[in-house]
Amino acid sequence: MFAVLIHVGQTPNVRWTGRGRCPIYSDGTFRFVPIFLEPPRSSDPTYADLGLPDFVPPSLRNKPAFKSPEFETLTYSHVKRVGESNVYDRLRNESGFLAFFSTLFYLDRRPPVKEEISRDRGAYIIGCFKVEGVYKDMEVATDPKLQVRFKANGDFGREKGYITDWWISGSEGGLFPKAVPLTEASEPSRWNIFARSNLCTTTGKSIQSRDSKAKYNWTLVCPSQNLVSLRNWIHKFTGVQI
Repeated sequence: MFAVLIHVGQTPNVRWTGRGRCPIYSDGTFRFVPIFLEPPRSSDPTYADLGLPDFVPPSLRNKPAFKSPEFETLTYSHVKRVGESNVYDRLRNESGFLAFFSTLFYLDRRPPVKEEISRDRGAYIIGCFKVEGVYKDMEVATDPKLQVRFKANGDFGREKGYITDWWISGSEGGLFPKAVPLTEASEPSRWNIFARSNLCTTTGKSIQSRDSKAKYNWTLVCPSQNLVSLRNWIHKFTGVQI
């Protein structure tokens, strides 16, 4: 059993996400701002419906947000990213956790309650699923039960020009009440001591080097021997047990 950590949500410097911002506040609470994908499902709520119009460009405020990860029914649709190796095949066979992290920007006049929170920006874990199942696109396309399971996900039934490589469902978990830092408060381009000590790349390469820059677009892995540390780190900031 191990954990996969993947970046989700809007960021202003990545065009295809929508160029919005996910805010974090002094007490560690935050707002998750889903990406926008064209064409969206017209039945999904807009950014205005979700109370997020101030965190996306004006052109997106009345457009549907992309519901994946979908934190109410615990589903996620994934298209392979460069350098991910066979990590989702492993997750399918070994089980474990799928954790989501986002780039959060500080939006508060008050100082942070915890010293690990950056007054600028940073990478933070914002939610987690205990993996229930990992399925290939053809399995979902041909299994009515799986179609029911994933129908709330924003990628299901959406017209698109690509194949969804993996569909992942969770048995428990969800969006956290507060964010869990992965980068240094004083230098958000560096992984913090927790991340450097407990996480690695999908090929097993260490990120422990103090001089290596944090790549927010990396998919990271928490090996089985470090899961207790991950659980404790999440609980420290959220009070949530995974």
